[in-house]
Amino acid sequence: MKYLYLLIFVLMPFVGFCQEYLPGSITKSDGTKLEGYISIEKNLTPTYIKFKASRAEGDLSYSAQQLLAFQINGKADYVSYHGIISMDKNRFPYIEPLLDTITAMATLFLKEVYHGKNISLFSQTDDLKTRYFITERNSDLRELKFYYFNAGYDDDRKVPTYKAQLGLLAQKNHNDDKSLIAKIRKTPFEEDGLKKIVKLLD
Repeated sequence: MKYLYLLIFVLMPFVGFCQEYLPGSITKSDGTKLEGYISIEKNLTPTYIKFKASRAEGDLSYSAQQLLAFQINGKADYVSYHGIISMDKNRFPYIEPLLDTITAMATLFLKEVYHGKNISLFSQTDDLKTRYFITERNSDLRELKFYYFNAGYDDDRKVPTYKAQLGLLAQKNHNDDKSLIAKIRKTPFEEDGLKKIVKLLD
């Protein structure tokens, strides 16, 4: 019995953490906005959230199909996205044996990384990979693409399509600024680097 009590004592902080509700709001698919409290999955971008109008009430689950957006006050904003996503693996050591451009239709939440006047950056992480999405004002979200595969023994290859995508934005909005293009060429496919370059593009 003492081992059972010990196990409960050890697990209690984790249970409380998983069930944490934070102040926030949701925007339903019909545009209705509700204030309340939100609990989300940790580590990965949530596939659903739990929402309740007050701490005393029971909660309801919402997926990206049911919401336009949700916010956790002072912490993070999320939007719903319906469209094509890449399905390849692109992080070492989990890379493809061949170039894989397979895609799928999906409806999911994206986390806002940077909200600019003209350009915004979003991310989404699941068990497969982390994806990044970009949008210009009045345009649809589109995924920034990065392929990483092994073409043979000790022959890893990278296809940084995202640099060309960002380069087109630079040409469009900054008159082909040579210094900006040079910075894009050095930008790694990770959140901090992409956020820095998107700020410059905005």
